Amino acid sequence: MTSAAAPAPLFDDGPLAGTSAIAGTEFEPTELVGPMAAAPELRLPRPSRVRLPIDSAAFAELKARARTDRGFYRAQDKLRRDVSPPGGPPTAAATTAMPGGNAGALAMPMPAAPAAPTGPGGPGGPAPAPPALIHSYAGIPFAGWIPYDCALAVGPSHVLCAVNSSVAIFPKAGGAALRQRSLSSWFSGVVQGATVFDPRLVYDAPADRWVLLATAYDANGSSWFLLSVSQSGDPMAAWYNYALDARLDGNHPTTNWADYPGLAYDANALYLTANMFVWGGGYAYAKLRVVDKSTVYSGARATYQDFVGLRNGDGTLAFTVLPCQRVDGAGTQYLVNSLFPPAGAAARREITLWTVTGTPAAPALTQQTVATDPYAVPPDADQPGGAAPLESGDIRLLTACAQGNSVWTCLTTVQTWDDGTNAAAVYWLQIDAAAGAVQQDAVYGATGRHYLYPALVPDAQGNALLAFARVGTAENAALHVASRRHTDSPNALSSSSLVHPGSSPYTGFDSSGRNRWGDYLGVAADPQEAGLLWAYGGYAAGATTWATWVCSARP
Repeated sequence: MTSAAAPAPLFDDGPLAGTSAIAGTEFEPTELVGPMAAAPELRLPRPSRVRLPIDSAAFAELKARARTDRGFYRAQDKLRRDVSPPGGPPTAAATTAMPGGNAGALAMPMPAAPAAPTGPGGPGGPAPAPPALIHSYAGIPFAGWIPYDCALAVGPSHVLCAVNSSVAIFPKAGGAALRQRSLSSWFSGVVQGATVFDPRLVYDAPADRWVLLATAYDANGSSWFLLSVSQSGDPMAAWYNYALDARLDGNHPTTNWADYPGLAYDANALYLTANMFVWGGGYAYAKLRVVDKSTVYSGARATYQDFVGLRNGDGTLAFTVLPCQRVDGAGTQYLVNSLFPPAGAAARREITLWTVTGTPAAPALTQQTVATDPYAVPPDADQPGGAAPLESGDIRLLTACAQGNSVWTCLTTVQTWDDGTNAAAVYWLQIDAAAGAVQQDAVYGATGRHYLYPALVPDAQGNALLAFARVGTAENAALHVASRRHTDSPNALSSSSLVHPGSSPYTGFDSSGRNRWGDYLGVAADPQEAGLLWAYGGYAAGATTWATWVCSARP
């Protein structure tokens, strides 16, 4: 009798208990004294050149296929066209359908007989109205970093924005920032001589606290989660700052450093995630750190539990595992990640859904595979005047939110349009976490334009706002939003509203010669005004500069 094969492990180790070396250090944004006042912004070389789970040659091949292969079609009921023209409001609904044929070699076939045209509302359905902006004001101006990496949190009276490498506190109604500090200055009481990057923000409404997270490294092989928690609901008052050693798995030392962090909260814990890379080497694994809120919210030494080496259902290492922002204040904590294609393939058809149960002192982690429509690495984005294309990124999930047992998430994929050209497009999903199945999903975009770095947020009723960068040969990199109401037909999404146009083609190359954009936008549900949803993103302010803009809308 042959025994069944043992199931693949969900993670390599965990939970591993850890404790911060010291308690929280007090910091007030209104006061910068001593070493804080002189904290320089350092931009040290990245400890690893490749920041993906695959090597550079394999990724370059996927990028080339995204540009040249012609097979990334969609079923009509899963394709939504944005009919908003460059620089203006939406016009009449689209009336064209995709041609038949050319299923392509990428296992993303379109139906043999396309049905009705697919405008924003879907075949035969009315198009939802584009969102009308309620708030609209300037965010943080160009800070000298590439890319901008927008993070956002919204409270009762304030809006916090962060970019690489600054954080600002705004009055909710808009206007000049009440305070703006570099991240290096903000955290200089707990770490010096480090590059601080990739900020994340949340407002914990039930606890009336603000939380800021960034990652950092220095030239000596150190890596940190930099965590800041407000001591009250007033972000202008005192905070507790922590430098949590990211090299530690629990209390076990490694030579890995943390990149691309994620941040979320529930009633009892903060959830920190990161991609861990070997110092000077390649990808190591994804890490989840479950931090006991009662310790960091009181300024005590942080206690936490680490899960390391998270694995997908097929046994491959998970990458960019995002914790879900809960928009309803409480509930089960979920996390999600997409998968990179294996060698020789171009697309994936599943994501991994993780569930955390238990307590902060004894968390348990489970996962399941959720079948999806195909998604693939997007092509880089064409710009006006033949300017160098903007980098469109990869296929990692970019935001994740939870509303009840629904998980809302999105990524950038590739779509082959009517004229036979490929473009970057948004793939968004609503997942029933209890059933482990997709409730609704669709690809959103338009012929001749690229849709990059989407961010999706629902409210407690199931209305949703989608923010994204849009660029093409007739449109400079601009910030747009689209929306849906919970009463709309499945998969429907409105045409977009322009938040802020781009001023010129963008060619702000980084030190590696890449014309980067993104890497992510910020979104949030308003904690007081039901149905009000917020977005924060960038636009091309000049040939080598970006700027950011804050907006809100009620779908």
